[in-house]
Amino acid sequence: RHCERFAADRTKMDGVFVGDLEDSNPYPRVNPAKHLRANFFDAKEKQTPLEYEMLKVNREASAEAVLRLPDSMVQYYLRALRLEERYAQAKAANHSLSTHLNDMGAAFYQRDDHASRFAWLSLERNKLNRTISGKDRGDTAFKQQDYSGAAECYGKVLLIDAEGEQVPPGENTPAGGRLHAVLHCNRAACFMQLKEYKDAIRECSAALKIHSHYMKAILRRSRCYAKLEHYQESISEYK
Repeated sequence: RHCERFAADRTKMDGVFVGDLEDSNPYPRVNPAKHLRANFFDAKEKQTPLEYEMLKVNREASAEAVLRLPDSMVQYYLRALRLEERYAQAKAANHSLSTHLNDMGAAFYQRDDHASRFAWLSLERNKLNRTISGKDRGDTAFKQQDYSGAAECYGKVLLIDAEGEQVPPGENTPAGGRLHAVLHCNRAACFMQLKEYKDAIRECSAALKIHSHYMKAILRRSRCYAKLEHYQESISEYK
């Protein structure tokens, strides 16, 4: 949300850099925003912490937000949208940025500095597509009661974000976000169906390491402890 708030604030500059100021425009050829509002986040004081946490821009506004971020933030923003499972916004932002780069022209994009700055974009788009399709395959396998296959699909999706990262052997991937918590919890559900309760506990614990108040993971871990007759641990989950 930090990226979106930053971008919303930048819309105040729309229409300022015209005439002799055009060469100083930090966002050249970016049209004035129609969906991203400068005051979108201004009502923080009137909202509960939970309401503010859930305050996110829609697909159209995400497409405008990505064009108003500095290069140092753009990649993190697109990755965050993917890890938060905001797939509609992620697709729109990816498309918006790609279209904008094409509109800027080959001479702009093929310069060495710009080519290297956006070399990651095609990889991020590929990660997004594989994340969506991989999770869908896992969901389908689970519905068809192929619990081993579903766990394998979810596990493969967990590895996507770490591609290209240096991760020590045996360590979890460096990503967090809603996506990975959900995937670990989904794997726990698979292992519970297979009566592999220790593995299910491990997956619930991984989900809770990302989101400590993830109720579904708490309840599943409690049930697993009970199945293993670890009743004290099961009861403690509710405290």
